[in-house]
Order: sequence, then C-alpha cells, then structure tokens
Amino acid sequence: MIEKFQYFSSNGIFLDVNLDINSKEDYLFKNNPETEISKFYQAQSSGIKWIFNQKTITIHRKNTIISGYPFPNLEKILIIYHNKALIYSQDGKLLLEINPPDTYLSELAKKMRNKLYFNSYSIYFPAWIKKNNHLIMQIQINYNQNWYELRELDCETGSLGNVTGEGMR
Repeated sequence: MIEKFQYFSSNGIFLDVNLDINSKEDYLFKNNPETEISKFYQAQSSGIKWIFNQKTITIHRKNTIISGYPFPNLEKILIIYHNKALIYSQDGKLLLEINPPDTYLSELAKKMRNKLYFNSYSIYFPAWIKKNNHLIMQIQINYNQNWYELRELDCETGSLGNVTGEGMR
C-alpha cells in the first residue's frame, strides 16, 4: 500500500498530500502551511513521491509540472503531465496510458460542440468522489480551455466512464 504521498518542487518545497478517506475536508494540501503551498506553485517544475515497501518511489521530469493522486485503494497512482494521464503501480512501474475521449458522453457537451470549436484538450485534477457509498477516481478534461468535463476513471482499464460534472470555464 502507498504511504506518505508527497508533491515536491524544484525550489525545494515538499507538500504532504491528504489521503484520509474519512476526512471531511478534501483539500489536497490541507495539512501544509499556506506559505509553503504558495512557494510550491511558483516553482518551474514539480514531481511526486511516495513510499512503498519501505522504498521511496519518485516521478519527476526536468522542467515539467507533474500532478497526481493515488486511486482510493492506494494500490495505483494516476500521474498527469504534458496532457498525458498515466497509471503507475505502487512500485513505480508504468501500467497504462489513458487516451483522451474521442466522443463526448454528455448531451450538453454534444450541444456545445457545435458552438465551440474543440481542437485541443488538457487533463487535470485527479480526485476521489463518492458514488454509491464507494470512493472512485475522477479526472477533469478541459477542451480548448473553454469547456470541461469531470469523468469517472477505471483504475484497472484506464477507461473513462460517466460524466460527473461539466461546464464552461
């Protein structure tokens, strides 16, 4: 199981990530001082690290902002950078690359597609949400920075599922 999940930045800041499933507050960096969080966001690059079987696993690329979050079972990690979404095992091995959706599942997005020209996308903000009293993973997909969809993500297959939210940015 994944332990001590952290973000770190090129300017030397380390932020602990909230993995408390029972937490009433879901803010990612809730246990860190605001001054450290502010410094973290000023860095030119960031990475992620965690402990598995008493070994530190690190994901970092020079001059790259990396974000991520473990799946609720704490056995896999979703890593996002350069508009790629990747699923890693708890021991740091790349398992899957998630492909962006070619079609829009939501009716509202289909209507908006005719009004907005979608030619690029970006993937952001992995998070846990509750569905039928179970925690599942969701990600946000932005299209042309105008429209976004929140989608369920299957940690076994990397498949994008139902839309859980959407709108204009």
